[in-house]
Amino acid sequence: MLEGEKKGLELEKEALRKEMDAIRAAAEEAKAKHEREAVLLRKELARTLEAGANLERAMKRLHEELQEVGECAVYRKNGTATP
Repeated sequence: MLEGEKKGLELEKEALRKEMDAIRAAAEEAKAKHEREAVLLRKELARTLEAGANLERAMKRLHEELQEVGECAVYRKNGTATP
């Protein structure tokens, strides 16, 4: 009788061990997936920040050019020489 119960407990223990191994494997897989996604998100963020910086520089150049055009228009309106 005890021998049968002992065998049953060993089988249950082995089944639990296999279940825990499967849970660990799934957790490691999920962690790896999240790490890959985090890398992709960091790359996308870097590209977005670079694009924002490029846009900011372009807007600054445009603003400067518009100021020059405006100054030229004022000189023409006043009949004075352009800078």
